[in-house]
Amino acid sequence: MKKVLRWLAVLAPIALGTVVTFVCSFIGIFACTFALGFQLGLSGDVTAADPMQMGIAAMNLYLENTMLITFLSQILNLIIFVIWYRLMGYKKFVNPCKVMKWKNVGVIALVAVGMQLLTNIALSIVAVFAPETINQYSELMEMAGLGELTVVTVLATVIMAPLVEELMFRGVTMKLLEKAGAKFWLANIIQAVLFGVYHMNLVQGVYAAVLGLVLGYLGHRYKTLWAPMLMHLVFNGSSLVISAFAEYLPENIITYIGFVVVGVICMVGAFLIARTEKQAQAGEMAPEVA
Repeated sequence: MKKVLRWLAVLAPIALGTVVTFVCSFIGIFACTFALGFQLGLSGDVTAADPMQMGIAAMNLYLENTMLITFLSQILNLIIFVIWYRLMGYKKFVNPCKVMKWKNVGVIALVAVGMQLLTNIALSIVAVFAPETINQYSELMEMAGLGELTVVTVLATVIMAPLVEELMFRGVTMKLLEKAGAKFWLANIIQAVLFGVYHMNLVQGVYAAVLGLVLGYLGHRYKTLWAPMLMHLVFNGSSLVISAFAEYLPENIITYIGFVVVGVICMVGAFLIARTEKQAQAGEMAPEVA
């Protein structure tokens, strides 16, 4: 029975994170409705207080501030999961400079940019064969507030999302899986799948799951959450940069091939740097011959 409960507990982080997000959304809708009602009360325009029109206006106001509400829910989730992670035995945050060498940072950054470029190409291929699926995905992204580049958007997607989601999945969820007795490869697959489900749409869920596998591996390899946090940050940040840069490029096969070539170069470069670093570490550990 205890073993079953330990496995069920693995679902607790994603359940809690989802509940916090939905509660904050509900509060946001209520706040928007209250603000509009208060504004009408001050104006004294009783004729404008039609329930249907009020509802539509409140929803529009909510959609205009979706990213701000998301940002506030991320702050709340960050506090919750920092406390949870600390209670599980992580007593303090280690200085990343003490555990991450510059070569490792370079490897992680190259992998992140390479994966982002290849993900964009994969989405472009899907758009050819399933345009409706990609259109629905684009609409969801716009409704989530990702269609407009603002300071809040950058803070929410590039800074807060990597911190919160890495603590939630590569942190708390991975530790719960370890306590349940899962080996690393199984724990990594489970947390990656849950990471995909957490995004609550098919397109983003698929590439988030693939990304989650890599993030989980990095956390395991470097023995610190700073590694997946850094990659997640660069991955999300490069998405904004690439999207802005792509607007000035022609939409033709040459552009797509260029993205693929650069993406592959980044991945190969990361592999070669990681290999030389591993060989250097092996050389340092090798015993001297008298």
